[in-house]
Amino acid sequence: MENALSRQVAELNKSRDEMLDELAGQIASMSVEEASATLAPLDDETAALTLQRLGAARRKAVLRTVQKKRRGALERQLAKLSRR
Repeated sequence: MENALSRQVAELNKSRDEMLDELAGQIASMSVEEASATLAPLDDETAALTLQRLGAARRKAVLRTVQKKRRGALERQLAKLSRR
């Protein structure tokens, strides 16, 4: 039972990562304003995981267009992710 659950979790994580990779690819081809609007409805963790997949310059450009309070939350989340 435990092995089956572990496999399911691994498959879910893989699926999530593939979706985030795809979203990051789409965001990379958008204007920074479009990218910011696309990230707006996402929770902080999902938005940060997506931003993490972008290059540093692109990530900074997108973050500059995000409201100050949300930008701080995303930057904190990104810092947490970098420590993993």
